[in-house]
Amino acid sequence: MPIQKKSYNGAVDYLYALQYHGIKLGLENPFALMKLLGEPQKSFRSVHIAGTNGKGSTAAITAAILKKSGYRVGLFTSPHLVSFTERIKINGSPILESEIIRFTDHIRNAISTSLNPTFFEFVTAMAFYYFASEGVDCAVVEVGMGGRLDATNVLTPEVSVITNISLDHSEFLGESISDITFEKAGIIKADTPLVTAASHPEALAVLEQAAQGLSSKLHLYRRDFSGSLVSMDDRRIVFDYSGAGLSPSHTPDRAEYRNLSLPLGGKHQMHNASLAIRACEILSRRGFNIETDSIRNGLLNPDCQGRLERISSNPAVFIDSAHNPEAARSLADSIKDIFPSKKVVLVAGIMKDKDIKG
Repeated sequence: MPIQKKSYNGAVDYLYALQYHGIKLGLENPFALMKLLGEPQKSFRSVHIAGTNGKGSTAAITAAILKKSGYRVGLFTSPHLVSFTERIKINGSPILESEIIRFTDHIRNAISTSLNPTFFEFVTAMAFYYFASEGVDCAVVEVGMGGRLDATNVLTPEVSVITNISLDHSEFLGESISDITFEKAGIIKADTPLVTAASHPEALAVLEQAAQGLSSKLHLYRRDFSGSLVSMDDRRIVFDYSGAGLSPSHTPDRAEYRNLSLPLGGKHQMHNASLAIRACEILSRRGFNIETDSIRNGLLNPDCQGRLERISSNPAVFIDSAHNPEAARSLADSIKDIFPSKKVVLVAGIMKDKDIKG
């Protein structure tokens, strides 16, 4: 389907029309796209983030820390809230509409008529080609769905992160925690550290087995690193972090960061931030120059919209993108913590494929 006009709306219309191909999990198309585009994913280092919830927040916080460390950082997340350009950013700036036109046209002309990429496969290729063209030092990449067969899994990252695991997208990933964990564990690469806050016994068993089989060192939240809440309101959480530190040596020296401030509401964001910090500690041991101040300052300004975000003060109105039962429970817990004695009115929009009763 050709782009009818050289405009941003025309390019985005072309991309959305690719949704006609539906969701096709598999790596044949993504690797073919990468080959046609000159293997752009090999030109930058990366952090690959999967998980049922918290992927976007963890990715944004990781990218913010790397930016404060002086790196040119690509960030690929989905979906977007308002503009398609939000999905692909470098150092916090969304890709220009003119670049969407240019890269859509370039990739469309590069692919063979028999390839028929899906929407997400095409957009992933666009993000990686853009990052390579712009010379990013590192890309922080959020998995679209699952992991093992996700289009982003053409990467060989410096560190893999699996935030947490609960039931979601069961029609694609499986009906059990073990099945879903197997799919998400597919992002683990040989000799590449894995960071996770997964806590379900079935999930941990699958992750431990997968990591052991690939000689991937497992870094587990609450065992190897942790966050401890100091204070919280609707605009900010303050917490202490205990982890391995930023020393390039492989000694098990502990490090503690006191009173870290994060302008996001909800205790679950402390877990996401702790995952991001641990990932950055690992990056520092793999050649990245990350200072303690970069962690503290990076946390002050992550690019996270739609996460218990206050959009009005009188009355107080918040928006949140909770989209599955586990995320809804975290949102409910956050509301109870922040507004223990307030009457709260909930307005919810739920897609028909979601577990409404759950």
